[in-house]
Amino acid sequence: MTQMASHLKTSYHIIPVFRGRGGGLEQGKTGKETSPLTVVQARSELNPGLPAAFGSLINFPFIREGMNLSISFTEVPEECVPKPSQWDIVEEFPSDGL
Repeated sequence: MTQMASHLKTSYHIIPVFRGRGGGLEQGKTGKETSPLTVVQARSELNPGLPAAFGSLINFPFIREGMNLSISFTEVPEECVPKPSQWDIVEEFPSDGL
């Protein structure tokens, strides 16, 4: 985990703004992954997903686009490695998985 995320104290469930559009964010297996490494949206709106924490080098009251931000799940399933699970942005990821 990066230095930014080491000061996190509060976690949040990331859910859709509008009801009926699925649940919160969680980890799931995609493509040829053997462990659930990908951030996915839960299908059921009754599933709040996994709690996540946000970290930054500066204290911020809100998140702006383009901020240097660290996001990680604070609780992860037993089969997930590493723990806690920090998110990495992968641009132009192939749709057929790894």
